[in-house]
Formats: sequence, C-alpha cells, structure tokens
Amino acid sequence: AYFDQNIEDSELDLPFDHMRPTELSYRGRTLTLPLHGMKELGEKYAFTGNSSFNLWSSVYGLFLHKVSNSGCVYVGFPFNSRDSVEVSGMIGYFVNTLILKSELRESFGEMLVGNREYTMKLMEQNKMLQRVLREFNIMRVPNRNAIFQTMVTVNVSDSQNEETENAEKVENAEKVDGVKTYSEAGSNESTAKFDLSIDIHAGGVSWEYMEDLFDEATVVRLHKQFQSCVDQLLVTDICGEIRLISEEEEALIRKWNDTDREMESEKFIFDYIVPSEEIAVEYAGTTQTYGELYEAMNELAGVLQYMGVGPESLVGVLLKRDVMMIGGLLGVLRAGGAYVPVLDTFPEGRMRYMLEEDCKCEVIVTHSEYGSKFGWFKGKLVYLDRLGSYPRVGPLRNELKMENLCYVLYTSGTTGRPKGVMTEHQHLQAFFSRENIFKGRDYLLTSSLTFDTHVNVYMVLRNNHKIIVFSYLGDVMKSANLIANTTNSMLQLLDFTGCYIIQGGEKISEDVLNKYKTIITDYGPTEATVSASMKTVIHMKDINNIGAPFANYK
Repeated sequence: AYFDQNIEDSELDLPFDHMRPTELSYRGRTLTLPLHGMKELGEKYAFTGNSSFNLWSSVYGLFLHKVSNSGCVYVGFPFNSRDSVEVSGMIGYFVNTLILKSELRESFGEMLVGNREYTMKLMEQNKMLQRVLREFNIMRVPNRNAIFQTMVTVNVSDSQNEETENAEKVENAEKVDGVKTYSEAGSNESTAKFDLSIDIHAGGVSWEYMEDLFDEATVVRLHKQFQSCVDQLLVTDICGEIRLISEEEEALIRKWNDTDREMESEKFIFDYIVPSEEIAVEYAGTTQTYGELYEAMNELAGVLQYMGVGPESLVGVLLKRDVMMIGGLLGVLRAGGAYVPVLDTFPEGRMRYMLEEDCKCEVIVTHSEYGSKFGWFKGKLVYLDRLGSYPRVGPLRNELKMENLCYVLYTSGTTGRPKGVMTEHQHLQAFFSRENIFKGRDYLLTSSLTFDTHVNVYMVLRNNHKIIVFSYLGDVMKSANLIANTTNSMLQLLDFTGCYIIQGGEKISEDVLNKYKTIITDYGPTEATVSASMKTVIHMKDINNIGAPFANYK
C-alpha cells in the first residue's frame, strides 16, 4: 500500500502570534488577497503536463518548507470519496481528506514530479483519514489536527465573471499593511477547522486562519511571502534560491549581521590560568587559588595523558559541586580531551547511552563516592580525590588544534534520545570575542555542568576573577560586581537582588522584572556556544527583543 511508507504525527512550525491553547475555540476569519503571476506561472510549467492542483499545491508546499524551515511537510486536501469501500453503497456526496507529503527537492520541477506521483497514488488508494490514523497508531489531540494542520484547495479554473468580481472587490478594499484585502461575508463569525487553510482561485488567494493562533497582520505578511515565492519561481527553478524576504529586509539583515571582528590570538582556555594567590574558585567557605587550580589542572592532565587521552578523546565527567569541579574540567582540556558531563541523578540507561554507546568514552573522571554508579563501565575511572595514587606522564604534551573538540553537551532527550552538541576550541574563541561584560566581575555558578551556561566560567578565568560555585545553602552574597546567571524560575524562588542579573532559557515574568528592575536577557542555543545576543530589559515591552548579535555572530 502506498501509505506503508512512514507517516508520522507532526506539528507544523508556523509563525504563530499566540501560544496554542489547550482547547481551540475554532474561531476563524478569511482574508482574500490578490495574487499576481498566476497565469505566467501556469504557462511556465504547462509543458510538464501538471494539473492546476498539482502546480499550486506544490507552490504552497514549497512555501511551507520555507516558512517552517522543514524538509518534509504534510498538507491536507479534499477529494471525492465515492470509491471508498466504507461509503460505496450509500447515497450522497462524500468528501475524504487525503494527506500530501511534500518533500523539499533541489528543483521545483522535481517537486512537481514527486508531488504528482504521490498524489496520483493517494487518489488511487483513497484511504479514509480515520483508517490512516488507526493504521499508524496516531492519536488525536484536542488542540490540533493530527498529522497535518493546514489545508489546500485549488480552483483556478473559475469563471471569468468570478475573477472580475473578486478583482473589483480587492480594488475597492481597504489596505492592511500595504496589501489590499477584503473579508468574505460572515467571516468574522466563521469557524476555522485548521490552523491555516488556503484556497487558490481565479480572484487570488483566500486565507482562512484560526484567530486563537494568528493575528491578521501575520496572515497578510504570510501572503506577501507567498507572493514573493511565486515571483521568484518565475525567475528560478532552484528551490534553494527561493527566499521569502524582501530586498529591504535582506539589506537590514546584512546590516544587523555586519559583526565581523578580528579574533584574538589563538590561546586555549588553560593557557589563561596563571599561578597566583588570587582566589579562583570558592564553595561554601572553601577556596582555591589560581596557583592551586593550576596545579590541580596539570596533575589531572598528567594522569589522563598517561591513560592515552589526547585530541578528540571524549572523557566522561561526573563532578560534585565543590572547589575541585573547575579543575576537573580544565584537567581534561589540558590533557587534550573533550569532556562529556553527566549528573549523579541521571538514570543508568541515559548515562550508558551517552558515555558508552554514543561517545564511546574510555575514561571517566569522577569522585570515589560515585564509583558504584559505574559498575557497568568497562573503561578506566579516575577519582579526583585519589589522584596521587595514579601514574602520570612527565612533561605535558599539547597537540591540540583549534578545530579539536572542547566539550559535548547533551539535550534533555524529552522528545526522544538525547543528542550531543559538539563544541570546538575555536568556538570558544568566538565566545571570547563578544562584549566582555564579565570584566571586573566575579561569577556565581548556579547551573550544573550539563547546562551550557557553565561555559561562562571560562570568560571569568580569562579575566582572572573568582568563580563562586553556588551551594543552594544559605543566602546569596549581594554585590553589583557578582554576576548571577540563572533562569526566571530561579529568580522567583531565590533572592539575587543586588547582583548583576543575567537570565536565559525562559521568558521573563512581570513579577521577576518588578523585583529586580533591570535584567540582562541572554539568548542563543547550545550550538551557538552559550548565547548569541544579549539585551538589557527594563520594561515588559522589551522582553521579546533579544538584542543585537555579538561580534562574529550572525
């Protein structure tokens, strides 16, 4: 059967204005807007023998690929279902919903061929939607349609009278964001069965959208992008060349991203550790000087190099929160390896998958009290609290290159198996070239080593300042020269007033902003080496502004 190929439940990532509610009201509205170039595009691809439906459903599929940044999208379309066994003996007009699986190809011509073959087989098989859901064990959810959330219909062979009538409506309509629009009669009180539906006809395009999810201005912007997609297809057939932004927007993006700066000299993070009596790390009243940190780093590095650790060696680390934590990370890096942090709260299955199956670690650095957690591990365990009992090399080697791995951080795995983000030493160089808000300030390490903000400690060490490993016991030291980099939830639970607050990973709530008055938002995925931009937030109206990119970030 044609549907025996993989069909999965999915949620299309559209530019919603509002979060999806737990229950949809299905309030909808329809906007009809003119679409230029319909005749010309039809003539361009007429030689391929494509139907109007295949042409315009493929254009819509390409548009959705670009808007959602997805390689595969599912689009529903109605089809006369008289051939279905379930209704063959019944009187009446029956319409089934078929699901077009649109895959992005190198050229639009290839998309047309692929979609045409897929659609013909769908129509031949004509399976009822409920059977598809049942066969693939896909459960319905109350706040969105299963598999697909957008529908396409094509009626470009409408009469000339309708085309003239709709053209007159559009000509006399008011403008919304520079585009003339009119609403279908009664659309303000209509219902929308899907997040977004598009009807392409002789008079243009009718967009039906859920008001729970979209504002009118966003739908108008989507139409502009759809028009841009049509315009560009008249010029090029290469899908990769299709862009949904205007020349003005592209110029603005180039201006935003004019961030190229000369990188600093190639130094590894451990090269910044200079022995001194200055305090490097503090935890619950216990301190470690830069001299002691330097010795601890080199001692562990010597042990690891003796065990064969070098460039591209992945070393598991399970370190408790104390003054030895930072030295444990630096020791792995000084040996030439890359560390893979885990927590003692991780289930054994997750630990084994990360360290044994995926990273294939041969060495794990930890404390003797955690030794029982690694009964399954066939490699070597190095206990930080027993380093004196291990042999080590003499002079340390440094065979590292900037393109060698520095660390691997794993995702939470809530949507499947966790995935490791690999960061190289050269990525840290880009990290160091950003605006140095860490200069002149100590740093309160509130996160675990499995969270990417722990990498901020290297900026602190580079500036020869102090890292305070947060113990979650007792009061937080209040100082404007102390950076507290944490989450909105933590800012609600604990009192960090008086500190220099950086918040990331969550949206700032109004009560938190009222409490702390000024907050620096830190934005960026783990792949960007902690963050890509920062923004000072004083008013709630600023919380969605992520700021300008750092130097050498785009």
